[in-house]
Amino acid sequence: MFKLINKTFQEQFKQKPINIIAPGRINLIGEHTDYNNGFVLPATIDKSMYFAMAKSEDTICRFYAIDIDESLEVDISKPIEKSDKSWANYLLGVYSELQKEAVTPQAVNCVFSSDIPIGAGMSSSAALESGFVFGLNQLFDLGLDKMQMAKIGQRVENSFIGLNSGIMDQFAVLHGKANHFIKLDCQSMTFQYFPYRRQNVSIVLCDTKVSHNLADSEYNIRYQQCQDVVKFYQQFYPEIKTLRDLAYDEFKKHEKKLDPVLRNRANHVFEDNLRVYGVAEMLFIDNLEVAGGLLNKAHESLSEDYEVSCEELDFLVAKAKKAKGVLGSRMMGGGFGGCTINLVQTEYLNGFQTFMKVAYQQAYDIDLPIYMVELTDGVRLA
Repeated sequence: MFKLINKTFQEQFKQKPINIIAPGRINLIGEHTDYNNGFVLPATIDKSMYFAMAKSEDTICRFYAIDIDESLEVDISKPIEKSDKSWANYLLGVYSELQKEAVTPQAVNCVFSSDIPIGAGMSSSAALESGFVFGLNQLFDLGLDKMQMAKIGQRVENSFIGLNSGIMDQFAVLHGKANHFIKLDCQSMTFQYFPYRRQNVSIVLCDTKVSHNLADSEYNIRYQQCQDVVKFYQQFYPEIKTLRDLAYDEFKKHEKKLDPVLRNRANHVFEDNLRVYGVAEMLFIDNLEVAGGLLNKAHESLSEDYEVSCEELDFLVAKAKKAKGVLGSRMMGGGFGGCTINLVQTEYLNGFQTFMKVAYQQAYDIDLPIYMVELTDGVRLA
């Protein structure tokens, strides 16, 4: 990958760049919990953004996205404004957030490419933000640690892009560890690594090919609904600020007075937080059979209580449950499209792929992309 990127970079800029790998992420369980200060269980994977970066000799940033053959030049001595090129806003947003903190790196030349499937829920946007801020930190000795970089990436999403997302994606992309999942407490930001030991169980993603732009979807509506639950309970417990601050018995005490839709939203968050604990414990004792059952329950909750699934995701999960060797299956990511994540016994992997592809082709006339992923380290120099 870097042979082409570096060749392109040197042809355009006549410089020797630094190279950065920023992986995509999966999330085993804990969905829509991070922006409620809950728990998540992500990991970084062997599909990544790849960067070549070097200092610019003036105040002009020059970006080139190889995969779509698009470029952009921006003078960072002037106020940063959004671009009509959506990919560029994840890079420009990093500069915008750094300027707010009075951290002002110089301009850079940057060429990048990716093998993360776009729109599949593997956080290509977080990889783009995190890899870029990591590169700036390397080039200009900004002194940022991984947590600071993750928070910058989250603010790009919240303030510059307009998506009320939590910290999980950027945190995972920067803190990933090969062959491990990370149990992250999004309130305290404490975390623990849990090893993935099972060589005979593959992590398999099935891509609906249903595109989802979360900023234009109901993602922000779900965020607001959770805030509405908090506002309702503040009349009884004025000290709470997020759903995480609300004890389960306090929630149950007044839930019948709550709007049924809001009650379902909150119920999913409470139960998925508990499922994160359960799956982490099963990883620790290497019991993926029980973990798979919790994945199944999580999908039911996401589909019925949180209502962020879609017909195609529900179809794939239902089919996976009928396939030999599948321990568990659920939708992954923000929802409304993207991938399912499946735990599949490796001896049944070929049969699983054939079964799922045939079923999806017959139902939707779409060739189902299937990805087997390995767990890798987070953002790093190549």
